[in-house]
Amino acid sequence: MRNSSYCKRFFLPLLLFLSLSLISAQSIDKTFVSRGKRLLEFDRDLSFRLQGHNRFLFPDLALESLALITPLIETGSIFRFYRAGYRTEGRTLALSLVTTAMTVGGLKYIVRRNRPKRRYQPRLWNTRITPSFPSGHVASFTAFTLIMGIYYPETKPLLTGIAVLTGYSQIFVGNHYISDVLAGGMIGYLVARSVHDITNKKVARFEKSSPSFTLKINVLL
Repeated sequence: MRNSSYCKRFFLPLLLFLSLSLISAQSIDKTFVSRGKRLLEFDRDLSFRLQGHNRFLFPDLALESLALITPLIETGSIFRFYRAGYRTEGRTLALSLVTTAMTVGGLKYIVRRNRPKRRYQPRLWNTRITPSFPSGHVASFTAFTLIMGIYYPETKPLLTGIAVLTGYSQIFVGNHYISDVLAGGMIGYLVARSVHDITNKKVARFEKSSPSFTLKINVLL
């Protein structure tokens, strides 16, 4: 009798709770799936509407050229840092860009999202070899903007404006969806911030240990 009452008190409510949880989880899952599909459809439709129409030559060329110029700006800045002797800045920028590229490249082939349906006809050299999500151009230039903004705050407004235009240009030419651009921006920001913080901690530790080391040498001499 005790066993039967024990089952009624504990196991039956537990089974009832688990069954209700399973039913609610399935309904929540269906809700999230349906909402996710709606968001993806909205993303596709709005991205297609924001694509260019090849109506104006110079605006088209200006937006397309951003995808070609920004990688040159990034690599050129790294070489300029090293030539000027700013090794910490150059190393931080290079690590940020390389880590961002590796993160984006991995995500692209994990998600494997197809490129958008294209209405715009590119006027310059344009490739769509890799999968769509996330945007590598936006991620790398966002990382570049963050690092340069930390070391040179006066460049932050200009570079932020270029980063926004770079993101829009990727939608304008039909290379990416809006969600690709937003995800690329977030990844570039988070990766660059993490790399900068880690690099700064190592540099700070080295600078703290250096005076004591030199002091010991001077005492011995």
